[in-house]
Order: sequence, then structure tokens, then C-alpha cells
Amino acid sequence: MPITVHPSPVQMRAMAILYIGPHRNPDFQSDYQLSPILAPDHLLARFPPLLMSCGEKDPFVDDTLIFAGRVREAKRARRAALARTLAAPGLDD
Repeated sequence: MPITVHPSPVQMRAMAILYIGPHRNPDFQSDYQLSPILAPDHLLARFPPLLMSCGEKDPFVDDTLIFAGRVREAKRARRAALARTLAAPGLDD
């Protein structure tokens, strides 16, 4: 049976700091440039079409699924708002 090794939270933080550089003070709880899963819905709705892939043992599988769902819902909400606007012309005048 193969052994699966996932990065620990400490290792993930170290990788993020290596990515952004040691002189920034990152806010890992809200900085969506570090983690797009934290991006606000209005930005997610404007994403281009996405093709995401991950394996079931990928340490980011949960984040990938959550992110894909958030993008899908943000795009649905944007399309619905646009449809309401187009269906009722002149109400905003």
C-alpha cells in the first residue's frame, strides 16, 4: 500500500511565505491573492471559464471543490441578475 504524505499546516505556511516573499505580512485569513477561495463573489463572477483538476489524494482537493462551487454560484447569481435587468427594461430609469 502506498504511503501518502500531505504537507502539514506549518509546511503550507512556509510555502506561501516563500511564494510571496519574506517582507510582506500576509493575512492568510482574508488575502484572496494568496488563496482565491477567499475572493469576493463579485470577482468570482467575472472569472473566465475554468477547467480545474485535482486528484482525490491531492491536499487541495477540498479547496478545489469549494472554489469551483463558489465560482459556479457567483456566475449563476450574476446571470440571474442580468436576466432580471434585461427582462424589466425601463424600471431603473
